[in-house]
Amino acid sequence: MSDTHSAVNAVGRKVPLEIDGRRYRPFAGAFAEPPKAEKRRVGPRLGTILHPGEDCMVPSLREAIERIELRDGMTVSFHHHFREGDKILNMVMAEIAAMGFRNMTIAPSSLYSVHEPLIDHIKNGVVTCIEGEAPEEKWDGPSPGG
Repeated sequence: MSDTHSAVNAVGRKVPLEIDGRRYRPFAGAFAEPPKAEKRRVGPRLGTILHPGEDCMVPSLREAIERIELRDGMTVSFHHHFREGDKILNMVMAEIAAMGFRNMTIAPSSLYSVHEPLIDHIKNGVVTCIEGEAPEEKWDGPSPGG
């Protein structure tokens, strides 16, 4: 490749600027340019609440939930690796319930007996669907709708 037909991209690789007559721009980095709305090809448009360099710390869980613009019926996902020591799901769902949200789907990677407070959220309609693993030896609570 000659230098007029190639460039060095953001990860230091020499790449062609043209392939089979079609021009390409080398990768410039994840945040080199903001995405262009007219270039979106698939899926619904998602809002952005955090931009590169912006502080992601907020003073409270409630403010974090408000900032993501959570709405009734949305899915809240949790990744667990604390097992029986994980109280994050309980804290988040208690705040979501206190804020009056309903018909929520939760997507935990797993549920354990420590998550027993979910039972009240299932009974009162805050949680209506669980997408994830809940083996019987870990979770003795009810299933939404069951």
